[in-house]
Amino acid sequence: MLNNSPVINSKFTWNISGSAATNNCSVQLKLDENSNILIRVISVSGNPVQLINKGNLQKGSYTIPINLSNALPGIYVVNLIADGRSNSKNIVK
Repeated sequence: MLNNSPVINSKFTWNISGSAATNNCSVQLKLDENSNILIRVISVSGNPVQLINKGNLQKGSYTIPINLSNALPGIYVVNLIADGRSNSKNIVK
């Protein structure tokens, strides 16, 4: 189950697509300006699952895969940080 509502920020818009249950999900990201991008996937107990440091991305649209193949079933928080601005969404595997 995914929380598919797009998060809109003054610099970017993002949502999560696909199925976390089948390990086939990704972050859909649209940048309004060049930004340093970091994505963290964390279990609800606070354990890190994946860190994706995309570095400086140019203005535009991106699809960034999330790998949950080694994660146990449960709820995870996907935290996207763009130039220090942070937004989070939950996914269920």
